Amino acid sequence: LKDTLAEGFAYYDADGNIIKLNSKDVILEGNVSVKVQYEASGTDKDGNTTYYPTIEDAVEATDNDIYAKLKLLADILRESELSFDGITTLDLNGKTINSQGEYAISVNENATLNIENGEINNTVLIDGGVLNFNSGVINSETDGVHNNGGTFNMLDGEIIAGDGYVDIYVEGDNETNFMGGAYTDGFTVGGAVVNDVLADGYAFYDNYVGVELSDSQTQ
Repeated sequence: LKDTLAEGFAYYDADGNIIKLNSKDVILEGNVSVKVQYEASGTDKDGNTTYYPTIEDAVEATDNDIYAKLKLLADILRESELSFDGITTLDLNGKTINSQGEYAISVNENATLNIENGEINNTVLIDGGVLNFNSGVINSETDGVHNNGGTFNMLDGEIIAGDGYVDIYVEGDNETNFMGGAYTDGFTVGGAVVNDVLADGYAFYDNYVGVELSDSQTQ
């Protein structure tokens, strides 16, 4: 019976108690329900997995563990962003983070966040930290990624911004690198003309070949 449940789900009896199963159980009697038990899990460097009732609990437990992997076990809806301050890998596990706040995720100063395998529906803020976007989709009604003085490495995946916005908005002393993936609306540097934000002798590069920009080019 354990093999019939997706990770994060459990059987409940008529009184609302979790039915604990062993590997040989094949029959359940009485009134039984299947409910989501956990929103996320965290796995440490030794392969030990802990389950958490909320994504906030999982982030708090794994945020400062360089070896930990945080896995989303259910689609979630949030009113505020998830904030990361340490070194973490977030495996969206094919699930979706829907956020009604200004941002879905913030990667704060000195933090490093690796994201893979799912969808984020709102802007991701890099507020001085490092974001490695390994795979998945960022789909926002406004800017897709807002890099405010951090480092953004896009290795794969897709970024989709809302009408009138850009996929990647960069400002401050930042580094933004594209190694793969798809984006369609380009990027804007602090809302300014691109050439105006570069010191003499600097240029934007595409596949390590210098790109010449006109004086009025902003994306």
